[in-house]
Formats: sequence, C-alpha cells, structure tokens
Amino acid sequence: MGKSDANGPLAADSSGFSMSKYEDWENAKYGEISVKQFKKLHVIVSLHGKICAATVTPGLACDSPQLRQMVKLLPHGDGNDVMADAIYGGVQNCNAIRDSGRRPIIAPKSNYTIKGFNARAQMLRFLEKHPGTFYNKLSRRNNVESVFSAIKDRFGAIVRALRERTQETELLSMVVCYNMVA
Repeated sequence: MGKSDANGPLAADSSGFSMSKYEDWENAKYGEISVKQFKKLHVIVSLHGKICAATVTPGLACDSPQLRQMVKLLPHGDGNDVMADAIYGGVQNCNAIRDSGRRPIIAPKSNYTIKGFNARAQMLRFLEKHPGTFYNKLSRRNNVESVFSAIKDRFGAIVRALRERTQETELLSMVVCYNMVA
C-alpha cells in the first residue's frame, strides 16, 4: 500500500471465510449455521480498490473494536471520509476516525441521539444538515463489498490451513496477493 492509497475516502467492513467446508458466510451471518466455523477478515479499503489495513479474527469476534485497531495503522488522514455500516457506529470508533484526521460517515442506527460534541454527534449533525450528501457518500461503501467479492472469486471463500495462526497468515496472504493484482 502506498501512502496515497490511504489518503482519500476509505470504506470499512468484514466478511467471513469458512474453515471447514463449503459454507456461505451469509448463512452464518443470519444464524442458519454456526459462525464458529468461520474466520473473519476485516479490511479498510480505498475507493480505488486497494486494501489499506486488514486484520483477522474468529467468526464470533465483534467487528467494532477491529475498526479502531485498523485506523491506528493508517497514516494521519487528510480530512477525507471513512464509510462503514451501522455496526461500526460507536462513539469510540467515530472518535478514533476523527483522531486519525478523517471524518466518520457511518450508517446511523434508529436509536442514535445527538449528545455532546464527540465525533458521532458531529457526524449526526452533518447528517441532519446535509442528508443527501451524507447518504451519497455512504453509498460509496459498496466498494468494500466489491473487494470481498473479488477476493472470494479469485482465492475462494475457504481457509484451507488447519492451525489458527496459519489460517490468519493464509487470509492476510490473500490480501497481499489481491493488492498486487488490483
């Protein structure tokens, strides 16, 4: 990753990769099968399609703390946006994004309220004043879904390694190989 890849709008998300058999992450995500059979790959992607930060967790791991860790890996931002879905909308994540020199654009949950002057409150005020702009920016988050689709198409949605550490290495190797081709 070049520094210019991380300077610009970014999008964050995660997706699951099966460890044992050909299972679809969508089935696990919605409770039809156990998420214990999956590893999650969390990424932050530039809108040019390069993966700027990545981490791997067990399928049961919460997504929210991973965003804060990945944002710390990025160079200080240039004021551009980080788009993500509602699971990442906590105050700590919004503050971490703001502290990295970027602006959070995260899908709001219905129970969010504007309190204080933290980064999430600032984001909600921006949404209140400019809803069209906010949702237009948020719609660019689908670039991260395209990256996961390309990774799974090229390398498969299965982790073939048996040991936990090797599984993590396999998924991160997919990221490196994807960035070489993208």
